[in-house]
This record gives sequence, structure tokens and C-alpha cells, in this order.
Amino acid sequence: MVCFEPSITGTAMTGNANVQSCAIWNNVSRMTGTVTLTRTATTFSLDFANGLSFTGAITGNQVSLTHIEPHSFEDGCTWQSTETLTGTVDPTTCVLSLSYDYEEMVTVSNGACASPCTGMADVSLEITPIVQ
Repeated sequence: MVCFEPSITGTAMTGNANVQSCAIWNNVSRMTGTVTLTRTATTFSLDFANGLSFTGAITGNQVSLTHIEPHSFEDGCTWQSTETLTGTVDPTTCVLSLSYDYEEMVTVSNGACASPCTGMADVSLEITPIVQ
């Protein structure tokens, strides 16, 4: 059996994750609830019912997924947050053990933008299949 191929819907529960308070656009708390995982030979995605999606690649048991989102900020600049999940899927238990990286950058500057923030965390994402 290959985990999540071609697709499975389940409920996700994350372990503890500490992300710096300056990472205001992080979505760690939204990585719970109903999620659909879709996998082909090399592509992988996590689509949460709350609208959050991570897409990327899987090679063997190595996973690399990203979520990119634009933001307006009180400094008048346009920002982009990039959240990256990298790690492994256990082929026996199908548990995703992931490292979480958060990075933000200015995409449109007015010349007086705030300082960007970065953050990191370890996240264990356990998917329990929904049995119909």
C-alpha cells in the first residue's frame, strides 16, 4: 500500500508547534480538521476544508510542500508569506513528520516597509482516514 495514493480524506491533528510571534500570517493553527491528501507518482497536496492548501512534491518518502499567500499590511506595503512543510511520510503508519518554515517578503514596496519575519517549527501531522 502507498500512503494517500491516489487520494484520501481524513481528519488532521497537529502536534505542538512554536512559531515566533512576529510570524503573523502563519497557518499552523489551521492545519487541523478535515483534509484531503492527493498523491500521484511525484506530486502531493494537502487541501484542508478551511481553504488552506499546500502543494508540492513527494520523492520516495520525502515530502516538500508550500503555501504562498499575498497580504496587505499597515505599513502600506504588499507582502507575501511562504510556508513550507518538508519531511517524511512513514510508509507503515502514514504519519507525516514535518518541519515547518515561515518566511515573508515585500512584493510591492512604498519605501518604508516593516522588517520581514521568519519562523520555524516541527509539526507532526497525523491523518485519520474518514471511513464512509
